[in-house]
Amino acid sequence: MAGSGTPKPNRLVTFIEVNFSPNWILHDLSDDGFINWEFSEDSGQDVGSISITRSDGKVLSFNVTDHSFGVQTRENVIRWTSSPEYVGSDGSFQ
Repeated sequence: MAGSGTPKPNRLVTFIEVNFSPNWILHDLSDDGFINWEFSEDSGQDVGSISITRSDGKVLSFNVTDHSFGVQTRENVIRWTSSPEYVGSDGSFQ
């Protein structure tokens, strides 16, 4: 098996709305057409937030404090790596 450590699951969600705090930046475009969004270290703020509203109306909101955390969007799909080290990223939609 290639790699080591605990696998981190990717989450894929069809959304109707995503709200980023102002300290997120559009980083680049991935090879598969997703836009990479990152929490900016240069913003002078230690905490960012994201709120994702699924197509069924349920919402997941959480704060981001780890500058290595990012999400990817393409059309109406958002994906991110879910892990307990990224507090809130593995939460349930309410």
